[in-house]
Amino acid sequence: MKVQVALNSRVHLVPYHIDGGQPSYFIIAGLVFTPLSEPLIDEECEDSIGLKLLAKARHSLARFKGEQIVILSQVAFTFCPKSGSNLFIDLILVYHWH
Repeated sequence: MKVQVALNSRVHLVPYHIDGGQPSYFIIAGLVFTPLSEPLIDEECEDSIGLKLLAKARHSLARFKGEQIVILSQVAFTFCPKSGSNLFIDLILVYHWH
């Protein structure tokens, strides 16, 4: 009897490392979206992300190639003449992007 088994490496939904060293960004109308990654969680949002989402981010596997969690990481505004400065607001809104 012959048995053939195809083995694939586990692909985590939230990667531990970023290929190429820098995350990809998508910017539209001042909204900055980026894929959630372990370095981003460690640096930016570990304290403010909910425990359920943190557990899902750290322990879930991708269901298909290219699946990822994308977050709205920043909202950028242009120069505000009334305040005399540039406004830049960090957000921790998480959206599961397919």
